[in-house]
Parts: sequence; structure tokens; C-alpha cells
Amino acid sequence: MIGNRVIKDLKRPLIKILANFEKLKNFKKKKYKKEKYYKATDFDDQSLRKLFSNYKKGIISDYLKKKNAINKKFPILENKNL
Repeated sequence: MIGNRVIKDLKRPLIKILANFEKLKNFKKKKYKKEKYYKATDFDDQSLRKLFSNYKKGIISDYLKKKNAINKKFPILENKNL
């Protein structure tokens, strides 16, 4: 269930997207050697245990130390027409 705050926060970006919909351009998706798609049923007790284990091992601090290299290798794509 989506909270009211999330809906409220998305109001302005959605209006901007809808108002400029005709100006949006497609961009090519960067191809990666390995792509994985998951279903909600893939997440169970075992996956949650692994998640918490990774947190205890310092996965967040490791990411923050290597943030620039990771972001360069896996950039976030944005539509420049928005």
C-alpha cells in the first residue's frame, strides 16, 4: 500500500511528465553482460537472512567507500527532457 506522503511527493514530477509527454525521447538501455529479473516470490526467509547478514558485514560502508567507481560502472539513466 502506498502512503499518502509518497503520493503527495510524486504529484509535481508526475504533472511535469504528463505535461511534457510528447517531448520525451527514448534512450537506449545500456547492455550489461548479466541481467537478472526477480519475482516477489523469490524473496523468502533465506533471502532476508542474507540481507541482514550483508548489513552486519558492512555492505553500506563498503558501497560508500566505492561509490564513485560503482556509479561509473552502473550509471543511473535519466531522461534529459524532464
